[in-house]
Amino acid sequence: MLEDVRYFWKTARKPALLLYASCVGLAVAAVAGVASLLVGNVLALSICVFFFLLCALPVFVIGTVDFAQARRDRKRAKSGAHACRPAART
Repeated sequence: MLEDVRYFWKTARKPALLLYASCVGLAVAAVAGVASLLVGNVLALSICVFFFLLCALPVFVIGTVDFAQARRDRKRAKSGAHACRPAART
């Protein structure tokens, strides 16, 4: 798994940064949500959930999909299977 993360960082720097930033955003949203529950402020919780759904979640999903694609590419490159296919005969 650590090899996959390193490969993802080397090959796709921008999606990797988005994924890491969204993980931090998810953590901040979780802490803010727990804090608002402890204080009892429902408005703060609803704002936290709204920004989580608006900002952090889509970026997290996009980054995860990019990470999965990079992982498949790494496995494909490791096995020697390339995208080169013989031309189709017509």
